[in-house]
Amino acid sequence: MVGVVRGLRTVHQPTPRPRAYGDGSTDNTDPRTFVTILMFDRNFVFQDVAYQQLTSSGVMNATYTAKQPGYAYIYVSNEEGTLRDVYIDDVTITQTQSPVVQSEDFYPFGLSFNSYSRENSLVNKYQYNGKELQNDLSLGVYDYGARMYDPTIARWTTIDPIASKYASYSPYNYVLNNPVKLTDSDGRIVRDRDGNVVFSAVETVKVTHPSGSSAVMVRGYIYANDGTKIEAYQKVSGGKGWDTDCHGQTFADGQYWINNDQVRKILKGDKYAKVEQGKEKNGDAVIYTDTNGEVEDSKTVSKTNTDEGTCVYGQGGLQEENTEEQMEKAWCRPDGNTNKEIYRKTQSDVKVSCEQADKMTKQTVQDFLKAAEAAGVKITYK
Repeated sequence: MVGVVRGLRTVHQPTPRPRAYGDGSTDNTDPRTFVTILMFDRNFVFQDVAYQQLTSSGVMNATYTAKQPGYAYIYVSNEEGTLRDVYIDDVTITQTQSPVVQSEDFYPFGLSFNSYSRENSLVNKYQYNGKELQNDLSLGVYDYGARMYDPTIARWTTIDPIASKYASYSPYNYVLNNPVKLTDSDGRIVRDRDGNVVFSAVETVKVTHPSGSSAVMVRGYIYANDGTKIEAYQKVSGGKGWDTDCHGQTFADGQYWINNDQVRKILKGDKYAKVEQGKEKNGDAVIYTDTNGEVEDSKTVSKTNTDEGTCVYGQGGLQEENTEEQMEKAWCRPDGNTNKEIYRKTQSDVKVSCEQADKMTKQTVQDFLKAAEAAGVKITYK
């Protein structure tokens, strides 16, 4: 806001004391005439002040940039200690609008603060996470499509339509109570900020491999693109070979351990289409089965049309690193009757993994194990 005031000197000229004036000089002919801007917030609490003294040019300007919504009180004054008439004319007040039309700050769960909107402007209702604010009757809820979300209590207003997929959480919870790391685009499946489907923990178990090696793992679920529940395991403690298996590497970026009986669910839920052998491409999934079609192993195509034919990579059993082999030799049953099937995704990829070491999940598991040990409970999985 800018106030511009012109003043005319008068005939009364008492002998003044030398002092600095509005232009920084000691020109004592300049009267002590000011334009002043007082700034108040929306509650009329004083915030700041700006002023300017009349200079020898006969013009005085005061400018202030508002830091928050509120009110400005602007006035001109003659503060001469002795009689001196000053005539004020041509007072101009100019308000320069901010280029910002609307601004919102949010707490992690979506409650807004420091809200600002330019006066006489249309309000943008698409705010927290880009969802439309429904404020009729002062409800203050966001429309996510499947249901409404209330940021005041950080809960949905209705039960999760797929609550069975998150059985260990309240059906009213929002993003598993972790809005900094997770998001929910439609009120259904929870994903992390990279769009990856989140692992939903169920219980902590001890598992043993036929080789005799064992590990403590969290059993839970990840989800295919169509929402199909896929049982998976996340390592808590154990050797590096327990980080993932062949299917976890092929379908979950090496983040989980996935058993054979879950592979067909993944192929269907993630819309894989069968590919004729000889037409495979890099990234295709190769499924190795027994003569009855039961899945035994899986790999990912890494090279085609080489001197050695098609190559695949992956790992199996308790292997700690991926290896690359010829597709024909990557998996063989002792009886030599192994079959293979090749599949390719037919829709945009939605990763089924999230971060390998979710700190919250790990801490929960560790607390559970400590409590079980202190109670003398032996954790086993059958």
